[in-house]
Amino acid sequence: MKKFTSLLVGAMALCGTTASAQLMIDWNEDGQFSIYAEDLVCEGGVAWDEDEGGFVCNGEEAGRIYWNLDGQTVDLSEVANIQVKGMWANEDGETGEFGPGAWGAQDPLQTLFIGYMEGEELVKINEWFGSRYAIDFKDFAKQAGKVSDFYFTKRPVTETVGEGEEAETVITGYVAGTVYIDEIVLTKTVEQDPLAITADMWHEWDGWDENANIVASDLAYCGVALNTPLGGGSPFAGVMNGTVPGNVYADLTQYAGIYVKGTPGTPWRGLFNRQSLEDAGDYLNVVVDVNEEGEMFLYFDQNDLLKDQKYIHLNTVKINWGAPDGAKISKFNYIPAGEPDGIENVVVNKTGNGKMYNLQGQEVNASYKGLVIMNGVKFFNK
Repeated sequence: MKKFTSLLVGAMALCGTTASAQLMIDWNEDGQFSIYAEDLVCEGGVAWDEDEGGFVCNGEEAGRIYWNLDGQTVDLSEVANIQVKGMWANEDGETGEFGPGAWGAQDPLQTLFIGYMEGEELVKINEWFGSRYAIDFKDFAKQAGKVSDFYFTKRPVTETVGEGEEAETVITGYVAGTVYIDEIVLTKTVEQDPLAITADMWHEWDGWDENANIVASDLAYCGVALNTPLGGGSPFAGVMNGTVPGNVYADLTQYAGIYVKGTPGTPWRGLFNRQSLEDAGDYLNVVVDVNEEGEMFLYFDQNDLLKDQKYIHLNTVKINWGAPDGAKISKFNYIPAGEPDGIENVVVNKTGNGKMYNLQGQEVNASYKGLVIMNGVKFFNK
């Protein structure tokens, strides 16, 4: 029988009592570690229901569900991604899976809070707003060696009281329903490819055209979720939570294209070149499928939407609807201008015959533009 109680040691850890030991993570051969429902405890307006097989959230009290570290800290410095698997249902009849969900749907959980104690102060490493998405965690690795708090909070119901400068938002209750957490999967950081498109390539800019300048960097809500099972509609790279603003993007203008390695048949969707700083700005929606060999090649000068653009600004990437279950992207690289580097497993057996082939080994004619191979020599055909 599973045990779901608010253990004293768990409550002490949650309240910030200094731990004397550290929990060791036992990574499996795939570089993953799972937290199961029996590792979680709850308090406040959340109760475990054995018959339901889930955590029941009432509508009156604040409450939370947390990983029972048993008074220890845990080192999450090797974690690149955190994904919650399971279902939720609220009293309005809405249901959904953790991961991508319908906009506006109100699941009973709001935030995953991860933090540690520094003296008597609880320091936030990351606060994941919205339980629908996997989160990129590696940007917080410098602080993640001493995590003592790992918990989900309930979603409040609010209303605005007063008008004008006197207006304030007050909590009137909480979204009631049941949360069925099957598994929380931590994925270990993989060795970085030298040509990888990484989270630190995204910046905030003062515009969207070729004359824009960086005004800020180190955006906590931008990331790249390599080797993470994702469903259709899930953000994979760039802005990972919420609406994509027009002035947050990675400038890829200097490169020839993007190379992806992942689950065959996965539809990859890039949002490029938004034309407004407003949240509702237009963008170029580029969809390319990962082929049967598990690769995707997007050459900017060959794509109908991108080939005439003066600049290439990538706002975000999503796994498009219709993706295979558990689709993963294992490599997300830029293709250097005039260079075939970063392309794996290119096999061309026909050399020395004067014919021209693309990097997938397909014969092309002289009008083909991009990286080609002729007589065993690779070059950029303009």
